[in-house]
Amino acid sequence: TTRMQHVVMRLAQEEQRVAQQRAQRGQPPNAQEIQRYLIARFQEAMGEIETQVYGKYNTNEEQVRAAVDFYEDDKELVKAVYTLKSLYNAVMGHQQDLPEVPEHITMQKVLQVLEGTMELLRSTAQEIRDELAGSGVDQHTSPQEFSMQFQPLYAAAIEKARAKLLKDNGIEQDTVLQAAVVKYQQYEEFTVALKKLTEEHNAKMHELGFGVSGQ
Repeated sequence: TTRMQHVVMRLAQEEQRVAQQRAQRGQPPNAQEIQRYLIARFQEAMGEIETQVYGKYNTNEEQVRAAVDFYEDDKELVKAVYTLKSLYNAVMGHQQDLPEVPEHITMQKVLQVLEGTMELLRSTAQEIRDELAGSGVDQHTSPQEFSMQFQPLYAAAIEKARAKLLKDNGIEQDTVLQAAVVKYQQYEEFTVALKKLTEEHNAKMHELGFGVSGQ
């Protein structure tokens, strides 16, 4: 889900860029045209992620669907699937049941939480990378072994830390944060600030030797 969230953030940047280009050419915003463009980019990005994941774990769509059916009562799986579907629906423009955004969750609060999430991604990636390096598993000399050990540790640590971050900021569940992002994305102040945060985060992740998804 972390990789998909990054895809959604990048699409928000793309949306702003396309709108600005149209404005510079003196063309009025065309919501349907922009939406079609973003959907195509989203599907392309998700296809690339799907191919990478299948290759990494030597599996395919049929096996994944079978596993999802087998573990359909697993609480963690249900939560992950719901988050992925919510993000997918947000990009594709489908209606979804997002909760009401409480008054105390302001635009500044949302940006603060998103910034904190990005800081968690970086610090956790660096910490786990150093731990694995200390045990002889290096991301450069043993990339495949590193990835296999890194990903589950990283995902578990991020989920635990992010849950605490949300709670500390008075956000009861992840869907409330998603609803707040949807609410504030219509404001240029929010999209500009989010773009800046994301670019800074991506640059710092590259300095650590990772891509934006923590790989």
